[in-house]
Amino acid sequence: MSVYQVNFLFKLAKKYQKKLWCYIDDLTKVIVNYDPIADNSPELTFFEGEFIQYDSLTEIKHRAYKCIAIDVQETDDFIILARAENIEIAINASWTAEINAPGISKLAGLEWISKQWGIALSEMMAIGDSMNDYWMIKNVGLGIAMGNSQEQIKAIAKEVTSNAEAGGVAKMIEKYIFNHKK
Repeated sequence: MSVYQVNFLFKLAKKYQKKLWCYIDDLTKVIVNYDPIADNSPELTFFEGEFIQYDSLTEIKHRAYKCIAIDVQETDDFIILARAENIEIAINASWTAEINAPGISKLAGLEWISKQWGIALSEMMAIGDSMNDYWMIKNVGLGIAMGNSQEQIKAIAKEVTSNAEAGGVAKMIEKYIFNHKK
């Protein structure tokens, strides 16, 4: 996301009291407007880098690769105003939003692979569980929802598998890839 978009998101987050976590630089630093350690943020599972507190900055001068907003809903002014700036937002079942620059999505990644490798989207399988997977699952030949998926994902999927802990992904690979090669 652009420097403008990152600053805009943090100003909105401050105004609407939303927790925001933005990956910057080489993904070893994040800008946050809360204490993720005290909050035991789920992102801590994946991140061991440096925290920069938003309130300690006079202005953000970094682009962001991705931001996470915590405890948000589709009807929040924070979400509505961010989307009005053409910022991509997908909210999962636990009210966490994945925020990306315009045009950055899992579907865009598959479209790139499609062009690079000459594989049509209709020949691809995609598995997901959250709203950031929606367009990817909807646009591939075989879209699969995990058992713990949001209902909107299950509604567009061609099949629903069990959740990850029960081997849902492995079951679909076995069923659609290994068994088809025999």
